[in-house]
Amino acid sequence: KFQIVCGGLMPVELSFQCYCSCARPGDELKVVGEGPSLGDWDPYRSTVCLKATQFPLWQVPLPVLLNSEGAFWTLEYKYVLVGEDGSVEWEEFDPAPEASQLPLGDLGFEELPRSLSLSSEESQGVINRRLEIEGDCVVLCTETFNQLASTFKATWPIRDDWGPDLAGRSAVIGRGKHRNSLNPLFKLQYQLPRQVFVAHRRGRLISVLSKLHHRIELAPGLWTVIMAFVGEALREGHESR
Repeated sequence: KFQIVCGGLMPVELSFQCYCSCARPGDELKVVGEGPSLGDWDPYRSTVCLKATQFPLWQVPLPVLLNSEGAFWTLEYKYVLVGEDGSVEWEEFDPAPEASQLPLGDLGFEELPRSLSLSSEESQGVINRRLEIEGDCVVLCTETFNQLASTFKATWPIRDDWGPDLAGRSAVIGRGKHRNSLNPLFKLQYQLPRQVFVAHRRGRLISVLSKLHHRIELAPGLWTVIMAFVGEALREGHESR
């Protein structure tokens, strides 16, 4: 149903963060669920491993790139601790009420996340985490091991040529053309998704090109054009659809 792709007609990227304080030294925290990248519910086959960057906060090193068969789909998953001895601990929790949506409203800013919630989207009787996805987008999930209630999920639309670590591919998040740093939700709407999904990867690409610039001589002015083309999305206020 799902597959990892290097570039597809419907790119979807997921960034997982999880607070887990019950891990023991040597444990791996994985996301296990539907699809090959999540192991098809087999913890040993899942390739989505989180790192304890600031314990007890665990994060995926890079967003997980998926593709689906349709514009609307649902991904079910759980967090699992895998010990050095091969032991497996699945998270367990009681079903939580449906998510309440954060009322963002129209603040004159076009960069609103496509959807945003501050609690789990699970309904009564469902024991797996569930993520509903629509179209081309990036999704940030910040959750807590063994808890459904303390969950933050936000989704932002992207273009179908998404690829912030590839020259000539899009690094634009959202559909707005104007950004207002005085907006109280500016960091959430613009800076947060760019920091998670774009800044490191696009910056690494520009760093590589900068090194090539010092080693390879091209026609006068050509390197300036190349760097401006690749780095355009990093300069605030210059993105466009």
